[in-house]
Amino acid sequence: MKDSEDELTESLYWEACRITGMICLNLADRGQQTDRNRLIRELVTLVKASEKENEVCHPSLIFAIEQLRGDDPDEVRLHS
Repeated sequence: MKDSEDELTESLYWEACRITGMICLNLADRGQQTDRNRLIRELVTLVKASEKENEVCHPSLIFAIEQLRGDDPDEVRLHS
């Protein structure tokens, strides 16, 4: 059971890194500054758009927000 949890966490981590990296590259391509708060805002916007379109949100988005905020993984707060 522990191995599957570790694999899930690792998978979420790499997907969160991929998405966050894409946001950084997009902002840089547009000549905009990137900082922790900006990344959180962009990720929250992505979560809201995903929920509006698909009625669900990929867990890696939540994971990325939690990591950037330093949140407890069991405590999700999307509203800034």
